[in-house]
Amino acid sequence: MKITNIPAELVADILELVNEPLIHTRVCWLFNQVATPILYRKVHLYRHYNRGRRVNDIYLFLKTIINRPALGQYVRYLIADPYYATYHTSLDDLPSFVAEAASHGLSLEVQQAIAGGSIPAMLFLLLCYLPLQDLVIRVPGLGLSTRIFYQQMLVTSPFPSALQSVRSAKLSPWSIGDTPVSWEMIAPFFRLPSLQRFSCIHGFVDSTDSNDIPNPLPSSSRVEHIEFTHSTIHKDTLCALIRSLHSLRTFIYEFVATATVTFDPPSLGNALRQHALNTLERLEVTNISNVSTGLLGSLSDFVCLTHIKVSFSLLLDTQDGGAADSIAYQLSAVLPCSIVSLTLLIDSAYQSNIIVLATDRLVKDRRERLVDLQRIELVGNFEQREREKFELLSGEVEGLEILVTCV
Repeated sequence: MKITNIPAELVADILELVNEPLIHTRVCWLFNQVATPILYRKVHLYRHYNRGRRVNDIYLFLKTIINRPALGQYVRYLIADPYYATYHTSLDDLPSFVAEAASHGLSLEVQQAIAGGSIPAMLFLLLCYLPLQDLVIRVPGLGLSTRIFYQQMLVTSPFPSALQSVRSAKLSPWSIGDTPVSWEMIAPFFRLPSLQRFSCIHGFVDSTDSNDIPNPLPSSSRVEHIEFTHSTIHKDTLCALIRSLHSLRTFIYEFVATATVTFDPPSLGNALRQHALNTLERLEVTNISNVSTGLLGSLSDFVCLTHIKVSFSLLLDTQDGGAADSIAYQLSAVLPCSIVSLTLLIDSAYQSNIIVLATDRLVKDRRERLVDLQRIELVGNFEQREREKFELLSGEVEGLEILVTCV
Protein backbone atom coordinates (compact mmCIF):
# COMPACT_ATOMS: atom_id res chain seq x y z
CA MET A 1 0.00 0.00 0.00
CA LYS A 2 1.28 3.44 -0.93
CA ILE A 3 1.70 5.78 1.99
CA THR A 4 -0.51 8.33 0.25
CA ASN A 5 -3.38 5.82 0.43
CA ILE A 6 -3.24 5.61 4.22
CA PRO A 7 -6.01 7.67 5.84
CA ALA A 8 -4.69 10.95 7.21
CA GLU A 9 -6.24 10.19 10.61
CA LEU A 10 -4.18 6.98 10.89
CA VAL A 11 -1.01 8.79 9.80
CA ALA A 12 -1.68 11.42 12.46
CA ASP A 13 -2.05 8.76 15.15
CA ILE A 14 1.21 7.13 14.10
CA LEU A 15 3.16 10.39 14.03
CA GLU A 16 1.75 11.39 17.43
CA LEU A 17 3.14 8.19 18.91
CA VAL A 18 6.57 8.54 17.29
CA ASN A 19 6.73 12.22 18.40
CA GLU A 20 9.39 13.45 15.97
CA PRO A 21 7.39 16.14 14.14
CA LEU A 22 10.36 18.20 12.93
CA ILE A 23 11.81 15.17 11.13
CA HIS A 24 8.42 14.14 9.76
CA THR A 25 7.78 17.54 8.17
CA ARG A 26 10.70 16.82 5.84
CA VAL A 27 9.68 13.30 4.73
CA CYS A 28 7.00 14.03 2.15
CA TRP A 29 4.04 16.29 1.45
CA LEU A 30 1.56 14.09 3.35
CA PHE A 31 3.78 13.84 6.43
CA ASN A 32 4.40 17.58 6.30
CA GLN A 33 0.67 18.33 6.32
CA VAL A 34 0.08 16.02 9.28
CA ALA A 35 3.24 16.78 11.29
CA THR A 36 3.18 20.58 11.01
CA PRO A 37 0.23 21.02 13.42
CA ILE A 38 1.95 18.61 15.83
CA LEU A 39 5.22 20.54 15.57
CA TYR A 40 3.62 23.90 16.35
CA ARG A 41 1.22 22.67 19.03
CA LYS A 42 3.78 23.20 21.81
CA VAL A 43 6.26 26.04 21.35
CA HIS A 44 9.24 26.95 23.54
CA LEU A 45 10.74 30.43 23.01
CA TYR A 46 13.96 31.18 24.87
CA ARG A 47 16.92 33.52 24.66
CA HIS A 48 20.13 31.89 23.52
CA TYR A 49 23.35 32.39 21.62
CA ASN A 50 23.47 32.08 17.85
CA ARG A 51 26.90 32.34 16.22
CA GLY A 52 28.22 34.28 19.20
CA ARG A 53 25.29 36.70 19.35
CA ARG A 54 22.45 36.67 21.86
CA VAL A 55 19.03 36.33 20.27
CA ASN A 56 15.50 35.80 21.56
CA ASP A 57 13.24 33.22 19.92
CA ILE A 58 10.22 35.48 20.47
CA TYR A 59 11.55 37.85 17.84
CA LEU A 60 12.28 35.03 15.39
CA PHE A 61 8.94 33.28 15.96
CA LEU A 62 6.97 36.51 15.61
CA LYS A 63 8.66 37.10 12.25
CA THR A 64 7.64 33.60 11.14
CA ILE A 65 4.03 33.96 12.29
CA ILE A 66 3.59 37.37 10.64
CA ASN A 67 4.77 35.86 7.36
CA ARG A 68 2.72 32.65 7.81
CA PRO A 69 -0.14 33.45 10.22
CA ALA A 70 -1.82 30.08 9.58
CA LEU A 71 0.96 28.42 11.60
CA GLY A 72 -0.10 30.38 14.66
CA GLN A 73 -3.48 28.63 14.66
CA TYR A 74 -1.78 25.37 15.63
CA VAL A 75 -0.18 26.71 18.82
CA ARG A 76 -1.88 25.58 22.02
CA TYR A 77 0.98 25.60 24.55
CA LEU A 78 3.56 28.40 24.76
CA ILE A 79 6.58 28.78 27.04
CA ALA A 80 8.15 32.20 26.62
CA ASP A 81 11.16 33.97 28.10
CA PRO A 82 10.56 37.68 27.37
CA TYR A 83 13.97 38.89 28.43
CA TYR A 84 13.86 42.64 27.96
CA ALA A 85 17.01 43.03 25.86
CA THR A 86 16.78 42.30 22.14
CA TYR A 87 20.52 41.96 21.44
CA HIS A 88 20.14 40.79 17.85
CA THR A 89 17.28 41.79 15.64
CA SER A 90 17.11 43.14 12.14
CA LEU A 91 16.08 46.79 12.19
CA ASP A 92 14.41 46.14 8.85
CA ASP A 93 11.82 43.91 10.59
CA LEU A 94 10.75 46.41 13.24
CA PRO A 95 8.61 48.71 11.01
CA SER A 96 6.58 45.71 9.82
CA PHE A 97 6.14 44.60 13.45
CA VAL A 98 4.91 48.09 14.35
CA ALA A 99 2.48 48.03 11.45
CA GLU A 100 1.12 44.68 12.61
CA ALA A 101 0.67 46.02 16.13
CA ALA A 102 -1.26 48.98 14.78
CA SER A 103 -3.46 46.74 12.60
CA HIS A 104 -4.38 44.69 15.70
CA GLY A 105 -5.38 47.84 17.58
CA LEU A 106 -2.52 47.70 20.09
CA SER A 107 -1.67 50.92 21.87
CA LEU A 108 0.80 53.53 20.72
CA GLU A 109 2.91 52.61 23.75
CA VAL A 110 3.24 49.03 22.49
CA GLN A 111 4.04 50.23 18.99
CA GLN A 112 6.77 52.54 20.27
CA ALA A 113 8.23 49.80 22.45
CA ILE A 114 8.38 47.42 19.48
CA ALA A 115 10.06 50.12 17.41
CA GLY A 116 12.67 50.27 20.15
CA GLY A 117 13.21 46.50 20.05
CA SER A 118 11.26 45.51 23.17
CA ILE A 119 10.92 41.73 23.38
CA PRO A 120 8.00 41.83 25.91
CA ALA A 121 6.10 44.12 23.56
CA MET A 122 6.78 41.69 20.71
CA LEU A 123 5.41 38.88 22.87
CA PHE A 124 2.23 40.86 23.45
CA LEU A 125 1.86 41.27 19.67
CA LEU A 126 2.55 37.56 19.13
CA LEU A 127 -0.39 36.69 21.38
CA CYS A 128 -2.71 38.31 18.82
CA TYR A 129 -2.10 35.35 16.48
CA LEU A 130 -2.32 32.34 18.84
CA PRO A 131 -5.41 30.45 20.13
CA LEU A 132 -3.55 29.41 23.26
CA GLN A 133 -4.76 27.10 26.00
CA ASP A 134 -1.60 27.07 28.16
CA LEU A 135 0.87 29.92 28.73
CA VAL A 136 4.09 29.74 30.75
CA ILE A 137 6.17 32.89 31.21
CA ARG A 138 9.69 32.77 32.55
CA VAL A 139 10.06 35.97 34.54
CA PRO A 140 13.38 37.68 33.76
CA GLY A 141 12.95 40.61 36.15
CA LEU A 142 10.75 43.69 36.11
CA GLY A 143 12.54 46.58 34.41
CA LEU A 144 10.69 49.17 32.32
CA SER A 145 10.81 47.16 29.11
CA THR A 146 9.38 44.04 30.76
CA ARG A 147 6.69 45.92 32.68
CA ILE A 148 4.91 46.92 29.50
CA PHE A 149 3.60 43.37 28.96
CA TYR A 150 1.71 43.28 32.26
CA GLN A 151 0.58 46.91 32.01
CA GLN A 152 -0.98 46.25 28.63
CA MET A 153 -2.88 43.27 30.04
CA LEU A 154 -4.63 45.73 32.36
CA VAL A 155 -5.56 48.34 29.76
CA THR A 156 -5.92 46.57 26.39
CA SER A 157 -9.47 45.89 25.22
CA PRO A 158 -10.29 43.61 23.62
CA PHE A 159 -7.53 41.23 24.71
CA PRO A 160 -5.26 39.60 22.13
CA SER A 161 -6.79 36.29 21.04
CA ALA A 162 -4.39 34.20 23.15
CA LEU A 163 -5.38 36.05 26.32
CA GLN A 164 -9.04 35.48 25.49
CA SER A 165 -8.64 31.73 25.04
CA VAL A 166 -5.90 30.75 27.50
CA ARG A 167 -7.09 28.40 30.26
CA SER A 168 -3.89 27.85 32.22
CA ALA A 169 -1.12 30.32 33.06
CA LYS A 170 2.11 29.93 34.99
CA LEU A 171 4.67 32.52 36.07
CA SER A 172 8.10 31.46 37.28
CA PRO A 173 11.64 32.83 37.44
CA TRP A 174 14.53 30.85 36.08
CA SER A 175 15.57 30.07 39.66
CA ILE A 176 14.45 30.90 43.20
CA GLY A 177 17.34 33.33 43.52
CA ASP A 178 16.11 35.46 40.62
CA THR A 179 13.71 38.39 40.81
CA PRO A 180 10.44 37.24 42.41
CA VAL A 181 7.07 37.43 40.69
CA SER A 182 5.39 40.65 41.80
CA TRP A 183 1.76 41.68 42.22
CA GLU A 184 2.12 43.79 39.09
CA MET A 185 2.72 40.57 37.15
CA ILE A 186 0.10 38.49 38.98
CA ALA A 187 -2.94 40.77 39.07
CA PRO A 188 -3.63 41.09 35.32
CA PHE A 189 -4.12 37.34 34.87
CA PHE A 190 -7.20 37.36 37.06
CA ARG A 191 -8.94 39.55 34.45
CA LEU A 192 -8.65 36.96 31.68
CA PRO A 193 -12.07 35.69 30.60
CA SER A 194 -11.25 31.98 30.11
CA LEU A 195 -8.45 31.41 32.63
CA GLN A 196 -9.18 28.48 34.94
CA ARG A 197 -5.76 27.65 36.41
CA PHE A 198 -3.09 30.03 37.71
CA SER A 199 0.28 28.93 39.06
CA CYS A 200 3.10 31.06 40.43
CA ILE A 201 6.56 30.09 41.66
CA HIS A 202 8.49 32.50 43.91
CA GLY A 203 5.78 35.11 44.18
CA PHE A 204 6.31 38.05 46.51
CA VAL A 205 3.62 40.57 47.47
CA ASP A 206 3.88 42.77 50.55
CA SER A 207 1.46 45.34 51.94
CA THR A 208 2.70 48.14 49.64
CA ASP A 209 2.84 46.23 46.35
CA SER A 210 -0.87 46.34 45.49
CA ASN A 211 -1.55 50.00 46.27
CA ASP A 212 -1.36 51.19 42.66
CA ILE A 213 -2.92 48.12 41.00
CA PRO A 214 -6.67 47.47 41.23
CA ASN A 215 -7.64 44.34 43.12
CA PRO A 216 -9.98 42.05 41.19
CA LEU A 217 -13.65 42.56 41.97
CA PRO A 218 -15.53 39.98 44.08
CA SER A 219 -16.63 36.93 42.06
CA SER A 220 -15.17 38.50 38.90
CA SER A 221 -12.68 35.76 37.98
CA ARG A 222 -13.30 32.30 36.49
CA VAL A 223 -10.06 30.91 37.90
CA GLU A 224 -10.76 27.63 39.71
CA HIS A 225 -7.25 26.50 40.59
CA ILE A 226 -4.61 28.64 42.33
CA GLU A 227 -1.09 27.55 43.22
CA PHE A 228 1.57 29.70 44.90
CA THR A 229 4.78 27.70 45.41
CA HIS A 230 7.70 28.97 47.48
CA SER A 231 5.88 32.29 47.73
CA THR A 232 5.21 35.13 50.13
CA ILE A 233 1.83 36.76 49.57
CA HIS A 234 0.43 39.37 51.95
CA LYS A 235 -2.78 38.28 53.68
CA ASP A 236 -4.87 41.15 52.26
CA THR A 237 -3.87 40.31 48.70
CA LEU A 238 -4.44 36.60 49.23
CA CYS A 239 -7.92 37.19 50.65
CA ALA A 240 -8.76 39.62 47.84
CA LEU A 241 -7.86 36.97 45.26
CA ILE A 242 -10.02 34.37 47.01
CA ARG A 243 -12.96 36.81 47.10
CA SER A 244 -12.57 37.45 43.38
CA LEU A 245 -13.04 33.79 42.44
CA HIS A 246 -16.45 32.58 41.36
CA SER A 247 -15.75 28.90 41.97
CA LEU A 248 -12.46 28.00 43.69
CA ARG A 249 -11.72 24.26 43.50
CA THR A 250 -7.97 24.03 44.21
CA PHE A 251 -5.91 26.21 46.55
CA ILE A 252 -2.19 25.46 47.04
CA TYR A 253 0.03 27.78 49.06
CA GLU A 254 3.62 27.06 50.10
CA PHE A 255 4.51 30.00 52.32
CA VAL A 256 8.01 31.39 52.87
CA ALA A 257 8.40 33.94 55.68
CA THR A 258 10.20 37.25 55.12
CA ALA A 259 10.99 40.26 57.27
CA THR A 260 8.04 42.22 55.86
CA VAL A 261 5.36 39.53 55.40
CA THR A 262 4.17 37.04 58.00
CA PHE A 263 1.77 34.16 57.54
CA ASP A 264 -1.78 34.68 58.83
CA PRO A 265 -3.60 31.31 58.72
CA PRO A 266 -6.78 32.54 60.50
CA SER A 267 -7.53 35.16 57.82
CA LEU A 268 -6.82 32.63 55.06
CA GLY A 269 -9.08 30.04 56.65
CA ASN A 270 -11.88 32.57 57.10
CA ALA A 271 -11.62 33.69 53.47
CA LEU A 272 -11.83 30.11 52.24
CA ARG A 273 -14.83 29.34 54.45
CA GLN A 274 -16.64 32.48 53.30
CA HIS A 275 -16.00 32.14 49.58
CA ALA A 276 -15.17 28.48 48.78
CA LEU A 277 -17.12 26.44 51.33
CA ASN A 278 -19.20 24.63 48.68
CA THR A 279 -16.62 24.43 45.88
CA LEU A 280 -13.14 23.70 47.31
CA GLU A 281 -11.89 20.19 46.46
CA ARG A 282 -8.13 20.34 47.13
CA LEU A 283 -6.36 22.32 49.84
CA GLU A 284 -2.59 22.39 50.35
CA VAL A 285 -1.17 24.90 52.82
CA THR A 286 2.36 24.51 54.14
CA ASN A 287 4.65 26.82 56.06
CA ILE A 288 8.25 26.26 54.96
CA SER A 289 9.48 28.43 57.83
CA ASN A 290 7.93 25.93 60.26
CA VAL A 291 6.93 28.70 62.71
CA SER A 292 3.55 28.46 64.41
CA THR A 293 1.52 31.52 63.43
CA GLY A 294 -2.05 30.47 64.24
CA LEU A 295 -4.61 27.97 62.99
CA LEU A 296 -6.53 27.73 59.74
CA GLY A 297 -9.60 26.84 61.75
CA SER A 298 -12.02 23.99 61.23
CA LEU A 299 -12.37 22.46 57.78
CA SER A 300 -15.31 20.27 58.78
CA ASP A 301 -17.99 22.30 56.97
CA PHE A 302 -16.41 22.11 53.51
CA VAL A 303 -18.76 20.11 51.33
CA CYS A 304 -16.51 18.87 48.51
CA LEU A 305 -13.04 18.93 50.08
CA THR A 306 -11.45 15.55 49.32
CA HIS A 307 -7.67 16.18 49.31
CA ILE A 308 -5.82 17.99 52.09
CA LYS A 309 -2.10 18.59 52.55
CA VAL A 310 -1.29 20.79 55.52
CA SER A 311 1.27 21.45 58.21
CA PHE A 312 0.10 19.79 61.42
CA SER A 313 0.40 22.98 63.49
CA LEU A 314 -2.01 24.78 61.15
CA LEU A 315 -4.80 22.38 62.16
CA LEU A 316 -4.16 21.73 65.84
CA ASP A 317 -2.67 23.52 68.85
CA THR A 318 -0.60 21.91 71.60
CA GLN A 319 -2.02 23.62 74.66
CA ASP A 320 -3.06 20.30 76.19
CA GLY A 321 0.40 18.79 75.83
CA GLY A 322 -0.38 16.93 72.62
CA ALA A 323 -1.89 13.76 74.09
CA ALA A 324 -2.64 11.07 71.50
CA ASP A 325 -6.36 10.81 72.29
CA SER A 326 -6.77 14.57 72.12
CA ILE A 327 -4.91 14.82 68.81
CA ALA A 328 -7.05 12.07 67.26
CA TYR A 329 -10.25 13.70 68.54
CA GLN A 330 -9.28 17.16 67.29
CA LEU A 331 -8.26 15.84 63.88
CA SER A 332 -11.52 13.97 63.47
CA ALA A 333 -13.43 17.10 64.45
CA VAL A 334 -11.66 19.57 62.13
CA LEU A 335 -11.55 17.39 59.00
CA PRO A 336 -14.46 17.29 56.53
CA CYS A 337 -16.53 14.13 56.13
CA SER A 338 -15.76 14.23 52.39
CA ILE A 339 -12.00 13.75 52.80
CA VAL A 340 -10.36 10.97 50.76
CA SER A 341 -6.65 11.80 51.00
CA LEU A 342 -4.84 13.45 53.92
CA THR A 343 -1.17 14.50 54.02
CA LEU A 344 0.15 15.89 57.30
CA LEU A 345 3.53 17.58 57.66
CA ILE A 346 4.53 16.88 61.24
CA ASP A 347 6.02 19.88 63.01
CA SER A 348 8.75 19.73 65.62
CA ALA A 349 6.16 20.56 68.32
CA TYR A 350 4.83 16.99 68.13
CA GLN A 351 6.68 13.91 69.31
CA SER A 352 6.73 11.26 66.62
CA ASN A 353 5.73 8.45 68.99
CA ILE A 354 2.62 10.43 69.98
CA ILE A 355 1.75 10.82 66.30
CA VAL A 356 1.87 7.02 65.91
CA LEU A 357 -0.62 6.56 68.74
CA ALA A 358 -2.84 9.40 67.50
CA THR A 359 -2.93 7.94 63.99
CA ASP A 360 -3.89 4.55 65.44
CA ARG A 361 -6.84 6.14 67.28
CA LEU A 362 -7.89 8.19 64.26
CA VAL A 363 -7.95 5.41 61.66
CA LYS A 364 -9.63 2.84 63.90
CA ASP A 365 -12.43 5.28 64.76
CA ARG A 366 -12.70 6.84 61.30
CA ARG A 367 -15.94 5.04 60.43
CA GLU A 368 -17.76 7.39 62.76
CA ARG A 369 -17.10 10.40 60.49
CA LEU A 370 -14.30 9.85 57.98
CA VAL A 371 -15.80 6.91 56.11
CA ASP A 372 -14.37 7.97 52.73
CA LEU A 373 -10.77 8.36 53.93
CA GLN A 374 -8.58 6.10 51.78
CA ARG A 375 -5.06 7.47 52.15
CA ILE A 376 -2.97 9.07 54.89
CA GLU A 377 0.59 10.29 54.35
CA LEU A 378 2.69 11.48 57.28
CA VAL A 379 5.80 13.55 56.53
CA GLY A 380 8.26 14.00 59.37
CA ASN A 381 11.27 12.68 61.27
CA PHE A 382 10.29 9.11 62.17
CA GLU A 383 12.56 6.42 63.54
CA GLN A 384 12.66 2.92 62.07
CA ARG A 385 10.53 1.36 64.82
CA GLU A 386 7.85 4.02 64.33
CA ARG A 387 7.80 3.41 60.58
CA GLU A 388 7.33 -0.29 61.29
CA LYS A 389 4.34 0.49 63.53
CA PHE A 390 2.76 2.48 60.70
CA GLU A 391 3.25 -0.47 58.35
CA LEU A 392 1.54 -2.79 60.81
CA LEU A 393 -1.31 -0.35 61.25
CA SER A 394 -1.78 -0.03 57.49
CA GLY A 395 -2.13 -3.82 57.25
CA GLU A 396 -4.68 -3.95 60.05
CA VAL A 397 -7.07 -1.35 58.61
CA GLU A 398 -8.94 -2.43 55.49
CA GLY A 399 -9.38 0.07 52.69
CA LEU A 400 -6.86 2.58 54.03
CA GLU A 401 -3.31 3.20 52.78
CA ILE A 402 -0.85 4.71 55.27
CA LEU A 403 2.40 6.14 53.92
CA VAL A 404 5.34 7.56 55.83
CA THR A 405 7.86 9.97 54.30
CA CYS A 406 10.94 10.77 56.36
CA VAL A 407 12.60 14.17 56.08
